[in-house]
Amino acid sequence: MLTKALDYVKKGDRQRSNHSVFDGVYSFSGSVIEQHRRVLDALEGSGDDYEGPPRKELEKVLGGGISDLVKTLGDWDLIAWCNYLRVVVKKKPSITLASPRIDLKGVTVNVTAGAELWAKYPWWNCYNWCFKWEKVIKCDRIAAITVSLDVAAEAHADVSARGPLVAVQAAFDRLRLDYPILDKIPLERIANAALANQLAYVFDASQLVASVPVLGSKFKVDSVSLPSSSNSISVGVNIKQI
Repeated sequence: MLTKALDYVKKGDRQRSNHSVFDGVYSFSGSVIEQHRRVLDALEGSGDDYEGPPRKELEKVLGGGISDLVKTLGDWDLIAWCNYLRVVVKKKPSITLASPRIDLKGVTVNVTAGAELWAKYPWWNCYNWCFKWEKVIKCDRIAAITVSLDVAAEAHADVSARGPLVAVQAAFDRLRLDYPILDKIPLERIANAALANQLAYVFDASQLVASVPVLGSKFKVDSVSLPSSSNSISVGVNIKQI
């Protein structure tokens, strides 16, 4: 990422947003290099009063520049996380409850997500008129970006019986970014791979046994069936005496 940030600035394309991730990374890296230059200046001007990193360590960081900070800086790390997520339904979908399949059509949503990039890194702090330098570990946000996308989708859910349980398995028939050209990319393949074997259990027929009003008898669920229905989810429960 440091190399990409350096190439981005060298190209001189300043028409992009000032909040570019590369801008943030480049600015952060430059501040680290600048601080090492200050420490080296203090070393050369403080004489015997200087306490801090040796000249060789400072010159190694300065000589490697931004592109080599990963190698020369030492104990540091980059952490990225999503700090904001909003989903807005732009078009009311059409949903049909049915058994054994539920269809959801005409879904258009706007997804806005924000992400931050934080750096944990060593930093030389100045003390005693900058004659003494002490290493500390800092953690700062160095970049932030917000992305907003329109997504169009059609999906369905298969309803199935698993013992006394009724399970629903969701799948996308179509999932596309709602833009020219990009809407040709079949994102539903990726989404369905992630949803594979992700079942939601919506009904437990075993809980019905206690409501059977027969004195002196015990019953259990023998099987669950899902009769076909075009306007509802129908569940048939067969019980037997034990």
